[in-house]
Amino acid sequence: MLKDCTPVRTEPDGPELRPGESGVRHICLITGSRAEYGHLRWLAREIAADPDLRLQWLVTGSHLMERFGLTCREIEEDGFVIDEKVEMSLADDSAGATARSPGEGAIGMSDALGRLSPD
Repeated sequence: MLKDCTPVRTEPDGPELRPGESGVRHICLITGSRAEYGHLRWLAREIAADPDLRLQWLVTGSHLMERFGLTCREIEEDGFVIDEKVEMSLADDSAGATARSPGEGAIGMSDALGRLSPD
């Protein structure tokens, strides 16, 4: 037999909420390159325009690298606030640095997502 879950309440014409939750859902978009940001931009605008949603940005990868033009500025120029930045840059081109970079990035993203606490 299944046990009952935490009761769910509903706001009029709003999303289902568990006790202690607000009606605003936090949606975190993660981008690491200019190529994918171009696809996410339109989704981000839709999320930002929805009063029941709060857009969060976690920016990483080549967006934060000067040699790729610091394209994080493009995100800000589009009117978005970057909530978290996670660097994944290589110290050098050695095999060790190449292997270490994704691991450090994963730890950084885990920490950032913990702070942002998206839904």
